Amino acid sequence: MAKWNVTRECGHEEEIQIYGPGKDRESKAEYEATKLCGTCYQAKIQADRKAESEQAAEQSKATGLPALQGSDKQVAWAESVRAEYLAGVVKAEQLLAANFGARGAAEAAKALPEIRKQAESRTSAHEWIERRDRTAGADLRDAVRAMLS
Repeated sequence: MAKWNVTRECGHEEEIQIYGPGKDRESKAEYEATKLCGTCYQAKIQADRKAESEQAAEQSKATGLPALQGSDKQVAWAESVRAEYLAGVVKAEQLLAANFGARGAAEAAKALPEIRKQAESRTSAHEWIERRDRTAGADLRDAVRAMLS
């Protein structure tokens, strides 16, 4: 175990701890120098999230989706989740048609308007965040299974 002072890609210097054989430490230190420091990395993540959220909000306004309700932070996150979900609805429709032919496409065509309607009427940012792991494909699959049974 050794401590090294590394100048990161962003120009900040950090002291890091490197584990492993002595012969590998210099190459690990060189690798660490290609990364951002912790502060700059977090700032980059926040900037990326903000840009993604703003783009999703603009897309929502352009398509006429209702505004989300919640704190500013919740709304920003939920806009991205909702945009990803609605893009997943389109992708699920295409995959279903490609994999199940005419019957799958017909069933998807019946189920998709309801799924879109539910998604568009969901205005709680909290609810979108809680459902962030639920994909449009899974909702579509469940709706088609219910129709076929």
